Amino acid sequence: MLLVLSLLFFTIAMAGPTHDVRIPRNRALVMLVIDVSQSMRATDVEPNRMAAAQDAAKQFADELTPGINLGLIAYAGTASVLAAPTTNRALVKDAIDKLQFADRTATGEGISTALQAIATAGVVIGGGDQPPPARIVLFSDGKETVPSNPDSPKGAYTAARSAKDQGVPISTISFGTPYGYVEINDARQPVPVDDETMSKVAELSGGSHYNASSLSELRDIYATLQQQIGYETIPADASAAWLKLGTFTLALAAMTGFLINRRIPEGGCVRWVFDRVQAGSVPHRREWPDDGVSSAAAYRLARPLIGRGCQPDSGAGHAGDRGLRGVRRPETAAWEVHPHRCSAEGARTR
Repeated sequence: MLLVLSLLFFTIAMAGPTHDVRIPRNRALVMLVIDVSQSMRATDVEPNRMAAAQDAAKQFADELTPGINLGLIAYAGTASVLAAPTTNRALVKDAIDKLQFADRTATGEGISTALQAIATAGVVIGGGDQPPPARIVLFSDGKETVPSNPDSPKGAYTAARSAKDQGVPISTISFGTPYGYVEINDARQPVPVDDETMSKVAELSGGSHYNASSLSELRDIYATLQQQIGYETIPADASAAWLKLGTFTLALAAMTGFLINRRIPEGGCVRWVFDRVQAGSVPHRREWPDDGVSSAAAYRLARPLIGRGCQPDSGAGHAGDRGLRGVRRPETAAWEVHPHRCSAEGARTR
């Protein structure tokens, strides 16, 4: 059985099995696009939405796989590239610290600017027949105000469809609560979080949507994105494990076979003990060096000695039809068996 198992394991190894392995990405682009409109002043998330966003974004930059090129875009009524895609995390974090509030919200322009930055960086990075994999992480708290229709040529939905066509998924994060507000000219202006627009943008681009109402939730989202973006799963060779298993099983089979079929070595000495030998039956006990071997196995070990002329020194008769011929049938007898000599110790009571 062990031999069959080892052959099975070797066959599996030769078939070239594979298993999935997660490895860090080294040739990839991520554009972090952050909304800096006036609604980010809301204090429904302490200390305010902007400060919480900056804190979580810097943590994301620190934990992102080092080989990934990370860039930063800030947008309100217009969009600006604050950091071109780079592996220099200090440069990106410095740009995050310098985010400034501005009027209006042009989400579509923010997405389009990110796509342009990705295309430019892809040419610079090169290193393959295909453009490097890219993703946009879009962070916003409110609806698009410029233009008012997200399906217009410069709208958010149109830009999301363009991202889909270019193979760049958008992971959107809507941040804030339904109860946020800002003070404008001494008047309280409600700025509830807008999940609907962000969810639709993610859907149209082939990405994922997340929402967070606290800094801790935002950090958890960024940690999830880091795992998704920072690593890729590739098939790896799994034959080595099967080869080791097959080798171990084969060795175990060989050892088991040796222990079962071993023979008495030249010059060795073995004590056989036969208990209550009855006429016409086979002995049912054997010691060599313990009692753990069946009488059938005992005969298999003894027969090669008998075949070489090894016979007891005295007596006639037999012990069993296929037993050690020449052994008398006392109630209990002990014999020492040597490769070329068998001498009776005589009967004894056990």
